[in-house]
Amino acid sequence: MSSAGEEVPVSECEAPSPPTEVPCERACPGDCVLGSWGSWSPCSHSCGSKSAEGRQSRSRPVLALPAKEGKACPAPSALEEWRVCNEHPCMLFYWEASPWGPCIQDTSMNLNGTSSWNGTSACAMGVQIRKATCMKMNSGQVINKR
Repeated sequence: MSSAGEEVPVSECEAPSPPTEVPCERACPGDCVLGSWGSWSPCSHSCGSKSAEGRQSRSRPVLALPAKEGKACPAPSALEEWRVCNEHPCMLFYWEASPWGPCIQDTSMNLNGTSSWNGTSACAMGVQIRKATCMKMNSGQVINKR
């Protein structure tokens, strides 16, 4: 449909059409009827917590209780699922590097008239320098205690 609510030809839509039907389970008359599983809860683990891994849960509701002769609903524990999440250890230490400085001549290597790696003529080898600092997550710079 157009923004004005008019139906337009299918050929105007480039992406494949979304599904218009999906399979589902129909309960026998009188059986317990369960809803779909909900979304997973947020992971209980973050890098600020002490536990090594987190957990997530999701549940499904009972939509209709069974009739006298119908199939019973599952136990409450079967209406909830758990899974492990954030199993990777948090990185407590990491490197923080400053931008590279300018290319300065390396006097220990003097290669007159050589070609550089990209094929252009170079008079001498150079070196770029930057500072690298070991940082601790949520703390800042690590002091070297030697």
